[in-house]
Amino acid sequence: MVTQIRMQLKSRSPDNKIMYFTDSPIYTIWKYDFDAATGNISNKRPFVTIDHFEHIKKAEPDGLAVDVEGYVWSALWGACRVVRFSPAGELVGEVHLPALRVSCPAFGGKDMDELFITTAALDEDDLEGRKKYVENGSIFRIKVGVKGLPKYRFRPMKPFST
Repeated sequence: MVTQIRMQLKSRSPDNKIMYFTDSPIYTIWKYDFDAATGNISNKRPFVTIDHFEHIKKAEPDGLAVDVEGYVWSALWGACRVVRFSPAGELVGEVHLPALRVSCPAFGGKDMDELFITTAALDEDDLEGRKKYVENGSIFRIKVGVKGLPKYRFRPMKPFST
């Protein structure tokens, strides 16, 4: 059982009490209680399960970001979109993209009010897919009307003793 995890800190709630973790193979974003003082996590529970988006195959949640309102933005690999979930896990918005393999949203810009979205292009894409999704492998920048959380800085960890 995992009791402590170190990951990109953009996956925490604005109050720093909830941590989100994407488990792509089982189409689930997990929600944990987070103790910022110790780094311990507890109370694992599903935040949302992606079971209603299909394109060529079932869409998988991939990278995610959290905005200042506590809403979770999740890239859907294989569904041409980023989705926005309320803190209660309700789907409240979508950003559609001309790329199939959407991999990660991240807030940036001078005022943290732009959503940067990465996508992937794979060598295994067939010719039809390459013609239909010519923007695969692109990075998109979109104003979404809400700011992202400021970046967290990691505290250096003590080296392991041997």
